[in-house]
Amino acid sequence: MQRKALIGWGLGSFTSAALVGAVGLLHLRFMTDSLGMAMGAAGLLVVLSKIYDAAIDPLVGLLCDATSTRWGRYRPYLAGGALLAALSLVMLFNVPGGLGSAGLQLWSGASLLVFSTAYTLYRIPYLAIGRQITQDFHQRSRLMTFSVYGSSFGGLAATSAAPWMLAALGGDRAAHGLLALVLAALVAAGGISTFLLIDGLEDEEAAPERKHLNWRQGLSAIRANRPFCRLIGFKVTMFAGLTLHGAALPYYTRHVLHASDKSLASIFLLQTLGMMVSQPGWVRIAGRLGRRRALMLAAGAQTCAMLLWYLVPAGHPMPWVLMLGGAEGLCFGGLFFGLYTVLTDTMDHARTHPAMAESEGALAGVFVMVEKATAAFGTFIFSTIMSHAGFVSARDAGSAQGESVVLGIVLSMSLLPALAAILACLFLRRPSDGEMAGAAPHGLPATMAIGALAMVMVIGTAPSPARAQGSGITIPQITADAGGVSHLSTITLPRAPGADPLLVNARLTTTDTEIGVSPPGTFIDWHRVSSPRLLVVLSGTLEVGLGDGAIRQLHAGDIVLAADTTGRGHTSRAIGTTPVMAMTIRLPREEPLKPRASSCPDGVAPGDCVANHLNIQHNPQPVPKP
Repeated sequence: MQRKALIGWGLGSFTSAALVGAVGLLHLRFMTDSLGMAMGAAGLLVVLSKIYDAAIDPLVGLLCDATSTRWGRYRPYLAGGALLAALSLVMLFNVPGGLGSAGLQLWSGASLLVFSTAYTLYRIPYLAIGRQITQDFHQRSRLMTFSVYGSSFGGLAATSAAPWMLAALGGDRAAHGLLALVLAALVAAGGISTFLLIDGLEDEEAAPERKHLNWRQGLSAIRANRPFCRLIGFKVTMFAGLTLHGAALPYYTRHVLHASDKSLASIFLLQTLGMMVSQPGWVRIAGRLGRRRALMLAAGAQTCAMLLWYLVPAGHPMPWVLMLGGAEGLCFGGLFFGLYTVLTDTMDHARTHPAMAESEGALAGVFVMVEKATAAFGTFIFSTIMSHAGFVSARDAGSAQGESVVLGIVLSMSLLPALAAILACLFLRRPSDGEMAGAAPHGLPATMAIGALAMVMVIGTAPSPARAQGSGITIPQITADAGGVSHLSTITLPRAPGADPLLVNARLTTTDTEIGVSPPGTFIDWHRVSSPRLLVVLSGTLEVGLGDGAIRQLHAGDIVLAADTTGRGHTSRAIGTTPVMAMTIRLPREEPLKPRASSCPDGVAPGDCVANHLNIQHNPQPVPKP
């Protein structure tokens, strides 16, 4: 096998990993946080596109098999699919301005369909041509090694380099568009390079007498292969949890930990590095325990890692998030190594039974298709949880969420995917026929599963540090949806870092403060705010009218966050016989609720700051009278 085939195969894996990684990580959050799309609508678009993606897999496979060109059956799709994929990236993150709610959904839905079509047109021919590059067992193993490293570097580009670049560009809507152009260039270059480097390596004459199964025979072969069905049960359940875990991660770092996208990039970097360096270790573990038990061990370790995310303190997430990112990388390495090696065992099982012979293609097709279906399911579950919890979509960074949303993100990040991993292990509890005879029975995977279940029960009844540190003062807020209609909801202000644990403090950066008095009867027609601000009613009664028809009265001592920077805005009226005195505290347009690190004024030395020398007592003894 020529060296250029190895390089081309690795570049092909890099291209597909970078493409699906970038879209999977950033696009849902881009729709909700940058486009202002409702979480339910955005999640539905992603789910429908993934269902469409999975549905066209067999059709694209048949199309490729029927293709005949001077470049072979599969190579033309590598170049064409990569170019179309690059175009889809540009469309996904460069949305025309001025679109209403329906226009945003239409553009995003169409872009997702183009992306799904492009990814399938590239991915399936890429997998098919790999079988024709070499038929030698050891050479094919070496080829798969290059695929693992290519996908790892593609994952680094999408999940580590991309968030770092996004943060450096400002993290707003325009930054997403620039990032998409860079990734599109990488994807196009990778696909064309793969097309050129595997030139002449397709074996068009391979196995001319091979028996081909029709749809009914293929389905019967799959159902008869019990080890494969158990593996599919494991993969569906495990990947549903992993997809839920991955969908929650960008929201967890931003809305729970209040960390920048650079932290997200660091987590993915350590995950990828851990996955790469773990491969020799998992090979040795599989040699000692057997492949099935090694896969269960990896799932048990991943369960423990996901549970530990529940305990990360929001006020001080470092270095815990980096340690967990690296630990998850080690677990991911075992999961993906185990999945593909156990898959080959199920194919060996099929070769020993005449009714299942020559069914490798059918098995591989189902194996890939369920991966896409479970990805859609995990995304749907997360978007559903967020919608019911009251997630408030916002334009660009800086939105803060209520306590129920924070709880939903934490559960989606830790407890729920951990439970899915435990259930997945139940599918692999029975050994397969012909399982490695030399592998002595070990109780370690089962013990880890039991221990992980115990951790779920214990942690599930304990308060989450992330939740406790992320909670604070809950106030009403006025926001506008994608259609510009204002609504009233609640929001929990982020807790001040380093605050007294028995006090609830919100320490924010402000731009200026204004105090005004309005005579009774003063009415201000529909207006929106130019930047987010806190409105504190000091005296009188202020009536606020909202775009959805609701009316809210604010009395002395009430505080509201006005963040309806788009649409018609709201109305206000001073009612009653008492003038309304109100204080307006304007906040930065970018990250308006980012906690301020210190109570000390700028330019005041810590030793001279009164806030650092307060003697705070809880339940003190009565002060004696002089």
